[in-house]
Amino acid sequence: MRPILPNQEKIHFHDYRHDPYRPPVRIFATGSMAWVAGNRCDQLDRSYVSMNLVTGGELALSRDNSDATAGPGDIVIAHIGKDQTIATGPAGFCTKRMVLLTGSLITPFLISSGLATTHVVTSRDFAYARSLFRKANRIMREKEDRFVSHLSALAVLTMVHLAESNTSIYPEPVTRAISFMRKNQHRFVSLDELAGRMHVTPRHCTRLFRKHVGVSPLAFFADEKLERARALLRETSLSVSQIGTQLGYDEPAYFSARFKKATGTSPSRYRNQGPH
Repeated sequence: MRPILPNQEKIHFHDYRHDPYRPPVRIFATGSMAWVAGNRCDQLDRSYVSMNLVTGGELALSRDNSDATAGPGDIVIAHIGKDQTIATGPAGFCTKRMVLLTGSLITPFLISSGLATTHVVTSRDFAYARSLFRKANRIMREKEDRFVSHLSALAVLTMVHLAESNTSIYPEPVTRAISFMRKNQHRFVSLDELAGRMHVTPRHCTRLFRKHVGVSPLAFFADEKLERARALLRETSLSVSQIGTQLGYDEPAYFSARFKKATGTSPSRYRNQGPH
């Protein structure tokens, strides 16, 4: 039976702009929500990462012409610069807890832990995940001594828990190919080379990626490179040309064109937009 819930949101924020120290991984907002049928949120071109832990009902996720439904124990991730919509799912209600994260080490961690292209993670320990979100909300609400450091530590613990929960979700050949791609972002990798690493045919390689990852292997590789480019533009002073070279593009103009096609803006303009 569907419970009768008030449509409510309780959100707590902290503005770090005037703090003497801003941790490289930080939570700047937390909240708890009770959504009823019809509630939705368009998460468009965000400059931060949001994580929603579903505690009851269902949360519907729509992105890149694909749909998914998250239930209790699932954590829905909205990545920097990626568009998606979340809404109350088919159950007609959704209770959830939310944290918003930013900082120079967020994207590198998500990339290195395999979460940069993951949008829904099922917690391997729902009670533990819920305790992390609850504790973050309490600390943000009460803002006691050293709360900024405590929130930073909780952000790391939350991401580590997501990474642990996300392991072994792919068959071993896919995991091996993803690891190979992450170690070779500095150069071009062909479908034949990936298939060879997986010990399968190129056709079967593509089939496995589409089934388990949701995109083709080369699309996944391009997305990983794009996330790396965003991080380098935000967090380093490397030139656009140097970043392109690090990602295997010999011609800066070609790198800039690929970046603009994927994001809608040039690398230089993306960097000049300010803190992300």
